Amino acid sequence: MDQPGDQFRSMINDDWWTGQIEQLKSDCPSAFQSLKVRWDNGEIEWMSPWDLEPLDITREYLFHCAPRAALPFQPLLPKFRCGLSLFFDKQWSVSL
Repeated sequence: MDQPGDQFRSMINDDWWTGQIEQLKSDCPSAFQSLKVRWDNGEIEWMSPWDLEPLDITREYLFHCAPRAALPFQPLLPKFRCGLSLFFDKQWSVSL
């Protein structure tokens, strides 16, 4: 997954952001920031290959209610959220 047109996702601030590879830096001696990417929100920046992973269209279709273009990021899947504790105000009431 390092060719122009390849779609990817990247975890940034606990959310999955998606985009497409636009260009490869051919004269770069290392792979560091060698991929020019366009995020789904339209922003462009240079990224390293190890920051990206292939986008799994099946996963996105099954687990997200909004189409890819509607959200610039993808929240964590419910199966990963089940390990997170959710607390409500009544559980943490303070008596003075």
